[in-house]
Amino acid sequence: MVFSVWWESETATTAEVTVLGKTDTATVTTEWSRYYLSNDNPSGLYVTIMPGSSATIYLYMAQLELGDRPSDWRVAPEDTDADINNVQSTLSASIDVVSGQVTEQATAINNLTGRVSTAEEKITPEAIVNTVRTSTAYQADLDTLSDAATAAQSTADDAAAAAAANGQRITEQQTQITQNATAITQKADQIAVDSLGTRVTNAEAELTTQATQIAAKVSQTDFNSLEDRVEVAETVIKETPGGVEVIVSGTTKLKGVTTTNETTVEITDSEFNVSTETINFAAGDGETFKLDNDGGSMQHLTVHDKLFAPNMAEKYMGPTTITVGAGGTYNSLQAVFDTLNNKVLVDEIEISLRSDCYEYATLCGVFGSGTIHITGNYTINGGLTINSCGVRIMLSPDIACPTGSISPALMITYCQSVTASAVTMRGNGSGILVSVTASKLALYGCEFYNADYAIYAQENTDLCCVDLAGDINTASLMCSLSSIIWSGTRPSAGVYEVEPCLYKCNGSDPNDIETCPSDSGSGGTQPSPPSQVYEASLSATLTGSNYGTSSWMSEQSMRQGVYGTTQYAGCMWFNTSTISGKTIKSAILTLKRVSGTGGSSAVNVNLYTITLTGKSGNPKTNATSYGSLGTISNGEIQDFSTSGLLSAVQALADGTAKGLMIYANDPNPTGNRQYSANYSKFDGTDGVVPVLTVSYQ
Repeated sequence: MVFSVWWESETATTAEVTVLGKTDTATVTTEWSRYYLSNDNPSGLYVTIMPGSSATIYLYMAQLELGDRPSDWRVAPEDTDADINNVQSTLSASIDVVSGQVTEQATAINNLTGRVSTAEEKITPEAIVNTVRTSTAYQADLDTLSDAATAAQSTADDAAAAAAANGQRITEQQTQITQNATAITQKADQIAVDSLGTRVTNAEAELTTQATQIAAKVSQTDFNSLEDRVEVAETVIKETPGGVEVIVSGTTKLKGVTTTNETTVEITDSEFNVSTETINFAAGDGETFKLDNDGGSMQHLTVHDKLFAPNMAEKYMGPTTITVGAGGTYNSLQAVFDTLNNKVLVDEIEISLRSDCYEYATLCGVFGSGTIHITGNYTINGGLTINSCGVRIMLSPDIACPTGSISPALMITYCQSVTASAVTMRGNGSGILVSVTASKLALYGCEFYNADYAIYAQENTDLCCVDLAGDINTASLMCSLSSIIWSGTRPSAGVYEVEPCLYKCNGSDPNDIETCPSDSGSGGTQPSPPSQVYEASLSATLTGSNYGTSSWMSEQSMRQGVYGTTQYAGCMWFNTSTISGKTIKSAILTLKRVSGTGGSSAVNVNLYTITLTGKSGNPKTNATSYGSLGTISNGEIQDFSTSGLLSAVQALADGTAKGLMIYANDPNPTGNRQYSANYSKFDGTDGVVPVLTVSYQ
């Protein structure tokens, strides 16, 4: 058994601790510390702590458990069971209360549903007609109309009898009298009919008025309820398989408009106009406006969220200051170009190298009124291609071709304006350093070495060269169907003209470039070409956490910092056979910090190399520090790239180091804290495996 407790005293003192019959005297300081005493042969039943003086001792997180070393404090199982029972009882009572409330609400809803159904039955067309027909006023109107009809029929009968009585006399009269008698009879009949029609019309008007009054007598509450339900129904948007159908009164539907969901509008018509009167997306609503334009036009279009136009270029919305290399925002130049390629640029941006690059990078399809500055006193080892760009591009880093490369150091095709200033370009002994096609290129103060040709200008290129220098094997310039302006010096080689070109040299037009003074450059002896650069991705093959001196946790994760009084160090090993004996040019270490361990703030990660070959022994013995890698947040996957990491990986390649270690070396936590400021846990081979991405020669 082992007993542990956190304690402190107002004044330093001693305490006699007895654990199940075993007694020990310990010192209690004025700072919180954890004490433990184990007893493998218990002979008593109690744990006692007796201060050695009158000082007050404060105790915290006392724990008695099986074993000979204390573990992290935890709640006793019986306390946990009691808490669970209490929660279950409280939850059951709450469920009963809620269930009763739900039953009451259900009853109320059923009563309300019955009232609505009754009201709906009363306001159907059949019910209204039945109500009107059975009303007293309606029956009175029918009686009045019946009396009028009876009176009219009586008058008609009297007139018919009179006509029959006089029929004989009328027959005996002359033709003129017969006609007059007939007219008189017809006149008498029309008067009677007109009178009857007037009375019927009056009766119908009275009946209509009475019916309106009867309808008005239907319950106003029923009508209000019906009106509310109708208004709710009118506001419902009917979702159909084709999307959301929205019909606005007085608005003409646009031809070719499709709504694929409630926040997406697609217009594919070949001719259309879009203005703020038809579409105006509010900021933050998450809409996507998709535009496949073939001859249409946009006027005052307001799109705050996203415009998706497959046949139109997207505007570059990234940062205007970008760093590349060690400690930069990007690890490679190509990664930056990928954010720019095939976009519209209206801003002036700077891409600054912080270390040498080892890659072939391509920039293409960038148009607009913006400018791209590529700066930094470093070298692009590989090559740079700039293709079909309509922005101004300013270049200053050096460029070198690796051994075996057949590509130019700088290749430019179909570009509006590229300027290279004070750039040194080195080849691998043959080939072309700068190839430019159908573009405008200006070279100022550049130097060229170790190649057959410095510059090849072709197909309507406009080339401007000022004060160039260097040592070239065959020709400073090879040209074809281009315009050449040359001022100042040239590299120490002549000119090779493939097809006729237009020249202007040192202010004279025409003139021979070979008359310009040659300058072998400031490079002195011929620089040797760089070797081919390779890349390798190395995943950790073994990971773990050391604590104490030579103890190791069974899990594969890596911990750093202090928990309780235990200091942890996370270690990782890689198969370095690929880079053994090589020169490391760049290195990136990718780690994932596990959520839920340690504090919520970012922690600092310090890097060490170790000489252990596996999880046996103390890794801190003979460990070498390479400084801080940076910080990482809770749950984050982070790429680290520092000069210290580069040196540490070089030690792995040289064989002087066998693995890497992250170690915070924090002091013990104080107060009520259980862990130190940089205590954290990282995935090992059982999760997101640590990876070293390395370029080497």
